[in-house]
Amino acid sequence: YLYQGLNYLDALVVVLGVVQLGLTDGSSRHVSMLRLFRLARIVLLLKVLRCAPALWNLISGLIGALHAMSWGLILVVALLFVWAIISVEVIHPIAWRVHTLPTRDSEWCR
Repeated sequence: YLYQGLNYLDALVVVLGVVQLGLTDGSSRHVSMLRLFRLARIVLLLKVLRCAPALWNLISGLIGALHAMSWGLILVVALLFVWAIISVEVIHPIAWRVHTLPTRDSEWCR
């Protein structure tokens, strides 16, 4: 147990969790500081990823897909912006002419 460094991290997370349970009676400042150490649990995922190379391949594929999807999202937002400008420039004059017609019996409403 003592030969692997990640086991020390496991023990530290458990000890800090027990200390946090003891301090929850009123000192919220210390508790919030100890919550930062809970982020160390993310490092424990490295242990799982080291043991399962198929899982690592899956995660790296998802990260690569997120990169491509982010560029796709940027492209969609840019196209939406361009089409919004074009539609405002085309539809606004027509809507303004219809709105400013003097009567309902005009040629636009027939």
